[in-house]
Amino acid sequence: MTFNLSKKLEELSLADFEGNPRASSWIPRHSDIEKIVKYTNLVKKPRMLDAGCGNGFISYLFSLEGADVLGADMGLTEETKAYQTKDSKLKIVKNDIYAGELYRDRNIVFNSWMPQGVDWSG
Repeated sequence: MTFNLSKKLEELSLADFEGNPRASSWIPRHSDIEKIVKYTNLVKKPRMLDAGCGNGFISYLFSLEGADVLGADMGLTEETKAYQTKDSKLKIVKNDIYAGELYRDRNIVFNSWMPQGVDWSG
């Protein structure tokens, strides 16, 4: 099953997390995403880097809650471009998270990383 971009965050069900795109072993609830974005708002002008964002799905969920998010991952594909067009506060780039330029204008780093090509979700 492919994630339906037309759904609102509160309309998602567990079935939306089967297949592609999966959020590895963490299935984010609306309350989880909302709480993390509230924490980011404790910082003046929060600008988040989702380091190792995978397919960009979690970055997209943060942007739906109003966060300014830059998602970066070495293994990005064309599929992730669909997330970018939905929200102007979201940018997803194919880049190594060790690249210093990614951190220059970001004051928050989020990471729910697994090594590329390794699936620890089980």
